[in-house]
Amino acid sequence: MVDIELENVVVSAHLLEEVNLKEISQAIPDSKYDPDEFPGVSMLLDYPRVAVIILTSGKVVCTGAKSLEEAKDAIGILIKRLKEHGFKVNESPKINVQNVVASANLGKEIDFEKVKKNVGEKVEYMPEEFPGLIYKHPNTTVLLFKSGKIVCTGGINEREVKESIEKVVMEIS
Repeated sequence: MVDIELENVVVSAHLLEEVNLKEISQAIPDSKYDPDEFPGVSMLLDYPRVAVIILTSGKVVCTGAKSLEEAKDAIGILIKRLKEHGFKVNESPKINVQNVVASANLGKEIDFEKVKKNVGEKVEYMPEEFPGLIYKHPNTTVLLFKSGKIVCTGGINEREVKESIEKVVMEIS
């Protein structure tokens, strides 16, 4: 079977009730807030290397994690930083997975005509709009590129994206 690598786990959590984004950005070093550019405070964490965004609703979005554990660690670090600067936070938030992205490489080129013939209506190919085949599953979308690279997005856990990639690889082989 093909090696599958997690690329991005996006999670969200509700951390704050009272939100003053300007106050947060002024208190926490390395945070950025420019409401003309984006309506939230953004930060890059060093480890895990992820981006977090704090929105006016008190919701936090974490993107760039390579696993759910990394995403949870990042939320924990953010909670600690907010508390250290005097912000009242939900210390045990429910962490919701929004999206999991995984990739694989077949190590050989994909014959799009053969794939379209074998799997039929399951794939879309409009080269003038997107340079790959779009293979839709019930919960995920798998992108196939001529180079042999595969990207799966839309899953809510690692198992789901890996199973989608494995299924596609079996169908196109």
